[in-house]
Amino acid sequence: VVPYNFIRPARISKERQAILNAIHARFGVALSSYLSSRLRQAPDVTITSVEEVTFGEFLMSLADPCAAFVFDLGEKIGTQAVVDVGTGFAHHLVDRFFGGPGGNADIGRALTPLEQTVLQGMVDRAMTLLQEAAGEHLPMTPTAAGFESLPGMLQLANREDTVLTANIEIKTGSAEGLLIICMPL
Repeated sequence: VVPYNFIRPARISKERQAILNAIHARFGVALSSYLSSRLRQAPDVTITSVEEVTFGEFLMSLADPCAAFVFDLGEKIGTQAVVDVGTGFAHHLVDRFFGGPGGNADIGRALTPLEQTVLQGMVDRAMTLLQEAAGEHLPMTPTAAGFESLPGMLQLANREDTVLTANIEIKTGSAEGLLIICMPL
């Protein structure tokens, strides 16, 4: 038994929620395979939730500074999506991509343009994997549109609009982070 929220009723039916969970489960397996080849160690990728929230709640969940990549989802959908890597985990990934040990220190600063470029390739590939996992359910063609390190500057939707967020927990060795994908509902 789940309490019904009269203020914000669920817009996703149980059947569609099952489809979304299956899409993101396929995406998690593909992302784990991709990251293991790039990081040279086996990551643990877990889909923690696929849920609908308001865009304002999504913005409040982001760290300041954030590592948010913005994507156009194509002409058929006509909107944008945001992929947030998490600043601390982004620094860990950049260090691993350059062959370092992937120190677990949280630097607490925004990504440099070089670090953004390095991570852009990984996030582009992740969006391609999501496109393949979604198949005919969501005919998107993601293309990179930008990067934002300040959560308040993201203009994906109005703060009251409902968005779909997928929270994906990634553990690599001693580091762990959260990859959040946000799309307008």
